[in-house]
Amino acid sequence: MTLQDFIDMAIDNYYDCYVWDNEKEEQVFCGELADIPEEFLEQEFSSWEIDNGRIGLNIN
Repeated sequence: MTLQDFIDMAIDNYYDCYVWDNEKEEQVFCGELADIPEEFLEQEFSSWEIDNGRIGLNIN
């Protein structure tokens, strides 16, 4: 499943989220689902979580 697939299934694109890159071991985006940069949308993600009311998406 890609990040775009996840966003397409979301009820609302205005949820706060962050994207964590497992290979770089760092956060690469923080904002709203609707604002995730194009460069990440087609990447597969390995897991997701809810952390302090934000959706965390982990990419490989």
